[in-house]
Amino acid sequence: MQEITGYSSTTLPSNEFTPPTGKLFGGWNTKADGTGIKYDAEENFFLYGDTTLYAQWVDPVASVETGEVTTEYGTVVDAVKAANEANGSTITLKRNSATSALSITGNNITLDLNGCTLEIDSDSSSTYLLTVNSSASLTIKDSGTNGGIYYKIKQQSSYTASQAICNYGFLTIKGGTIKNTGGTSNSYAIATPSSSSSDAKLTISGGTISSDSAYAIYDGSSYGSTITVSGGTITSKAKDAVSLSKGSITVTQGEISSTDGSAIKGGISNISGGTISSANTYAIANSNVTLSSNPQITGKNADIQLTIPNTYNDANHKIAGELTMSTTLRITDGQSSTSWLSDGKTIFNADNNYTIKQDDVDKLKLVDSKGNDYKYMSSYRTYTYTLQLDSSKNAITLKETTS
Repeated sequence: MQEITGYSSTTLPSNEFTPPTGKLFGGWNTKADGTGIKYDAEENFFLYGDTTLYAQWVDPVASVETGEVTTEYGTVVDAVKAANEANGSTITLKRNSATSALSITGNNITLDLNGCTLEIDSDSSSTYLLTVNSSASLTIKDSGTNGGIYYKIKQQSSYTASQAICNYGFLTIKGGTIKNTGGTSNSYAIATPSSSSSDAKLTISGGTISSDSAYAIYDGSSYGSTITVSGGTITSKAKDAVSLSKGSITVTQGEISSTDGSAIKGGISNISGGTISSANTYAIANSNVTLSSNPQITGKNADIQLTIPNTYNDANHKIAGELTMSTTLRITDGQSSTSWLSDGKTIFNADNNYTIKQDDVDKLKLVDSKGNDYKYMSSYRTYTYTLQLDSSKNAITLKETTS
């Protein structure tokens, strides 16, 4: 037993005791039997009075493999600290664990969930479980089954933004479940916050990323993160599955879906495969869209909502190659307020009776089932719209003619 006395903030010491045979140091606790408040070594601790903290002896919770050397640790915090000091290390979980916040600062680090779960400690006040710092790189995989990273915390304010993973660097998801069950409208599974000062990258080839009450993936960075999806599942029950400000997402395979929100909203979307769906609204909304190959896109109101800044400016929505897009598409004017197009008014709402077809090298036309141009009738004149394709940019521009 080691005693620290005082009325100030202090950094808790590392273990200097000899552990029992077969056991490892598992942090400090305010009760000898481990039922009190848990603290990690080197964690900041404020002393309100004389306090006794007891060393906890536990079975190994994780191992770190660096080269040919494998070392076991009693806390995930200690395992991550060791991995950060040796680039190229692999952290393997050995049992389910609750931990204080983790920070990845090293490069080429792999976290193997190994069928185990990692959760935020119930005593923690941290708004994230794991952070990948700028220039750091982490790959998450699951060599077992049902491994996962879960953020859930007690007494969280409804306004508090929280993340299972906060990504400022290079994050790759190959397996496992990443889920935020915080229960607020700001409970994200993976997020790049507005405070990010670099172009974060997220690569997903497997696993499941989900949130029951908020975005599964949220990019709020002014720099814009880059997301690549070639497999796995991304899903949200309450909001958009993927919400982008200035970021981009490229989808070649995988499944992205939302129950109440859009599958993808905002940013730049490059879609050539996969399944993208929304049960209650547009599958893709307010995103600069490039479509190619044959992705499966389905939404309740319309498959894709393209918002044209105004009727005379380029929209930057893209159709690649010889794609003919059919069924549901909606184009709205999101800015006009002085013309007959009121804010958010539908310019056209194409369902099974209207399709967008490549008329020739440079034009995409809105046509009905008989091949006639789509027209909007006002009380003054008839407006005919053609989507003009700029071959050099593959950009769609809405062109208006009247009669």
